[in-house]
Parts: sequence; structure tokens; C-alpha cells
Amino acid sequence: MIAVLVTALSDFHLLDGITSILIAFMMIGVAFRVGYDNMVGLIGVAAPPEIEDKVAKIIFDEPQVADIFQMRILQEGRYYHVEGLIELRRGLSLADADDIKFKVRDKLLADPHISDVTLGILEDNGVRNWVPQHELQDFT
Repeated sequence: MIAVLVTALSDFHLLDGITSILIAFMMIGVAFRVGYDNMVGLIGVAAPPEIEDKVAKIIFDEPQVADIFQMRILQEGRYYHVEGLIELRRGLSLADADDIKFKVRDKLLADPHISDVTLGILEDNGVRNWVPQHELQDFT
């Protein structure tokens, strides 16, 4: 706006060209930023460690869950997709284990940011597989 006023009220017309070039560079930067954000929203990226810890806490709140064998959380736009294998205490019947899996899935889906949950169940192997992200970061 200042460049338009200076150009209109004076003979310094070079400022109009310089300002136009600066505006073009800013528009290119905005276009790349919008393109990157859309790509992340469409392709998906790994969820932040805080989200992974939050999901793990929800899973471990179920008393029959012994461990998380593996878990992957993908962020697409504002929503998260959770895939995982949870280890349940030994000796549960298949019906009980299945009920626990659905209970954990329903707790995860109650979070408005989680749109999809796919869980598998395993019997506890006695080995701790799950290491929270913050412990991995402290280790490296």
C-alpha cells in the first residue's frame, strides 16, 4: 500500500516494480506452504509423540491389557488412524479377549481426533515390547 502511494505521489516508479517482485516471491512462498500442508493432509505423516503416549495411556487403562506389541498412528489432516497389536493377560477366553478389544477400540474412538482404529490381540508373551516415545528420545 505504501509503495502504491509513493509511486502515485512521486516520480519514483522503480518502487512499484520492486514491490511487485517482492509480492510475487511472497505468493510463491504461500503457494508452497499451502501445497505442503495439503500433501501432508492427503498422504499422512506419523503422529506426534504426545498423541502416541495419549493413545497408549488409553490402551493401558484397560486392566486386562499387559503390553502393546506394536502400534502405528498415522495423521491425515486433523485426524488420526490407529493400528496396533495389544497383548492381553494369559488365560482369557476368545470371547473375553474379543470383548476387551472392542472396549479398547470404543474408548479410542471416543476421542474426536481419532477416526479409525484397527486392533489385533495377542496373548502376553512375558516380554515388554512397548517403550514410550519420551523414553526413546531420552535414550538417544
